[in-house]
Amino acid sequence: DNSSYDKKEWTACAQKFSGMKQALKHFFKLNNVPESFEAISYRNGKINKSQRKAHQFQFSDGLSSVSVFIEDQKEVNKKINGVVKIGPMSVAGKSIGSHQITVLGAIPMDGAMQFLDSIKR
Repeated sequence: DNSSYDKKEWTACAQKFSGMKQALKHFFKLNNVPESFEAISYRNGKINKSQRKAHQFQFSDGLSSVSVFIEDQKEVNKKINGVVKIGPMSVAGKSIGSHQITVLGAIPMDGAMQFLDSIKR
């Protein structure tokens, strides 16, 4: 029965995104996220090979994607404060409270700063 398969798939998807929505509400002033971007994924745990723990949000407008990392400052060796353009990528960062926020994406520098400004203090 195709409808029961769809229901199971929908339930699993809804549970996964429920956690993302809760994390978004906790960390972001959602009305400040750049207008055309929507959150498409979230994970919490060790990132890449660095073994540092972080919250990682990924946003997309359908063409570009942006990752926002929220880490405990104690875990971060190199802190970024400001915004820089490296080829097509914008990298922006700042400290808020005990967290280091880093934005990475192929977006204009002002868009990267807008993501930084959307983080709750």
